[in-house]
Amino acid sequence: MSEMYIEEIRKCAEDIYYYMNNYVKIKTPKGINFVDPRPYQNDFIDIITDKDNEAIVSLQPRQSGKSVTVAIYLSHTFIFEDDMNIGIAANKSGMAKEFL
Repeated sequence: MSEMYIEEIRKCAEDIYYYMNNYVKIKTPKGINFVDPRPYQNDFIDIITDKDNEAIVSLQPRQSGKSVTVAIYLSHTFIFEDDMNIGIAANKSGMAKEFL
């Protein structure tokens, strides 16, 4: 790999916001676009990426971007952390597959 790609991988690994703003796109009614997180979604990312927080319970309303925020965190963690197992639970298998 060229030095440019190695540097991009390093930046993404060190900064979840760099990864999100430059490489994560989501499907919206307007098409496939980069994520435009709300301030509380950034706050939630800060909380779940803090290594001191081992068990997190979040009480958030419907339609607040929880799934997108957690998906960004899980994809970043899966790509850049060693020995990672991720479980996705839902009330129907189709929902878990869709999230995946």
